Amino acid sequence: MRVHTGLVDQSALSSKPPKEVMAEVLKVLQGMGMDIKKENEFRLRCTRVRRKKAGAVTGLGLGSVMSPLYGEHSVDAGDEVKFVIELCRIKNLPGLYLLNIKRLRGSVWSFKFIYQTVLE
Repeated sequence: MRVHTGLVDQSALSSKPPKEVMAEVLKVLQGMGMDIKKENEFRLRCTRVRRKKAGAVTGLGLGSVMSPLYGEHSVDAGDEVKFVIELCRIKNLPGLYLLNIKRLRGSVWSFKFIYQTVLE
């Protein structure tokens, strides 16, 4: 597990065991309909696909894959967003962990919606 240096968002801190935090994050992301790739035990690479146009033909809706979660049009344009979620230790504070969420690609506003939703 990487040691975090830099600014810390207090709403992203946790004192729960790391495996429990990652299990909860994975559950939330799956509930949001994200495409998730596990890079290692404490790092996930995620993609939310672009919102489909109104009236577009969709599949039959079969399977266990949930449709992605989008915010209101005024807040979230529905763009494709790629981001990384990593659980890090805080230097000199044993037992305290930070959920570091970093945008790789996509709209800042769409990412902000996802960031706030994950942390809730």
